[in-house]
Amino acid sequence: MKNNLLDYMKQDILLLGGVMQKAQEIYWKLYKVDIESKITLSSLALSIFRMKYYDASNWPIHIPNKNEDSFIRRAYYGGHTDVYKPYGLDLYYYDVNSLYPFVMKEFPMPGGVPVWHGNLEGKDLDSMFGFIEAYVVCPKTIKKPFLPYRDNKKKTLIFPTGEFVGVYYCEELKYARGLGYTVIPISGYLFERMESPFRDFVSSLFESRLEARISGNEAMS
Repeated sequence: MKNNLLDYMKQDILLLGGVMQKAQEIYWKLYKVDIESKITLSSLALSIFRMKYYDASNWPIHIPNKNEDSFIRRAYYGGHTDVYKPYGLDLYYYDVNSLYPFVMKEFPMPGGVPVWHGNLEGKDLDSMFGFIEAYVVCPKTIKKPFLPYRDNKKKTLIFPTGEFVGVYYCEELKYARGLGYTVIPISGYLFERMESPFRDFVSSLFESRLEARISGNEAMS
């Protein structure tokens, strides 16, 4: 039994090593990037983007100052994973293919240098593009609330009905308003609405992935 397990582990390591060596060869040939120098897939993707696809003249990277960084971070909450129906029969399971790349390619992104607006009350939400602190009212008739609220006293994240104040990305507030929320902007950092800098990056890599699947190139697919 022990020998069988050792043989299995040995073959598993050899197969994985072969795949990684092939991937290393492909990424070096296509992008001149050594995957051994990157700890994560995210750092690998960023390196490829910056070396081959990033246009610094049209999309200069703004490094946020302390105030900008701390404010914008308040708009990051994590995923919504509540379970509303814990049991069911004859269920359908759905998976969205490449949702993040699709959004990266098709939707505008905040660009330029953010401008602070200390009083947005009375301003048109549809004219805003950025990160906004807003007074929000979620009707109790909404059975699956959309906007999160960070309860610092209880150290937890909830999706409540009722009144609360939080910082959100403008498009989330617009969507919430369409669901029936009342949204009153208070303040925030507004950006230029710019075409996504990731369009060519996502299109090129997605096409390469499809070609790799068709050709049976598992190292790239």
